[in-house]
Amino acid sequence: MTALELIGLVVAGYVVVALLLGYSGRNGRLHGSAERRALKQHDAEVRRENKAKRGARRG
Repeated sequence: MTALELIGLVVAGYVVVALLLGYSGRNGRLHGSAERRALKQHDAEVRRENKAKRGARRG
């Protein structure tokens, strides 16, 4: 196994752990301001999309 493959595995593992912690009910151990901002932004986008869908259904 080359060093690059090893680094790739470590990074992939870290990403998986970060996702699991970050999305285990919004108050996982990861809440730096950047993560919180990203989550808020994502929530806003989802809300906007849902609103658009509702509008389309009504109209």
